[in-house]
Amino acid sequence: MEYVIIFNKDLLRRRRPLFNMFRSFRYNFKRLINYLLIKGQFALRTSKVIGYPYDVLIDPCNICMLHCPLCPTGRGDTSRVKAILSFDLFKKIIDEIGDYVYSVNFTNWGEPLLNKHLADMIRYCKEAKHIPFVKFDTNLNVLLTERDALKLLLSGLDELSVSIDGITQETYEKYRKGGDLKKVLSNLKLLINNRRRLGLEKPHILWQFLVFKHNMHEIRDAINFARKIGVDAIRIASARAYMGD
Repeated sequence: MEYVIIFNKDLLRRRRPLFNMFRSFRYNFKRLINYLLIKGQFALRTSKVIGYPYDVLIDPCNICMLHCPLCPTGRGDTSRVKAILSFDLFKKIIDEIGDYVYSVNFTNWGEPLLNKHLADMIRYCKEAKHIPFVKFDTNLNVLLTERDALKLLLSGLDELSVSIDGITQETYEKYRKGGDLKKVLSNLKLLINNRRRLGLEKPHILWQFLVFKHNMHEIRDAINFARKIGVDAIRIASARAYMGD
């Protein structure tokens, strides 16, 4: 099961990958050539790839403060060395591929906001390489100051997805183990209120609600609450194995 309820209609158009890709061609014709090259190779099933990735996932860190049972980091998976991506290494990566990329997602094994350079990385994607679509997912269980919120909002970020699987602490913490719902909602309202105060259209803010037996009774209330506080959309999705934020 998965469905998205859109409160902000502009979000529907801007989330379409092809929209972002074609919008990017005004900045860099290389993206079009690279995209067609990769798609052509895929259709021909060639064994040697000669293009660059156009849709990229970059993990700012593989560390998290929560212990979500379906997430490898939450389960304590030790197959990857715990680390935080340095800005210098990130810059080296994005300098090599950025001219060919139309989408960057800063989400994988960890909580992206634990990397203090995240907002700077987003800004570099947008200003130095004009990458049209940049997003990340977060559990938002961080100490977010107003300064932090402003830096993130002004970074050029296109989309922010916040994972909140309940509207009561008792329900929320059954999956988001170690999470503090009050802190999450406070941070979320801080971001929404400052975005409104600054007159910004972006980042679009999504609420992600993973459905389990223990929280199904709160779906309707979560939808109403999300609409009330001003998020742009809420995504209701069934939980599945190997899920992070």
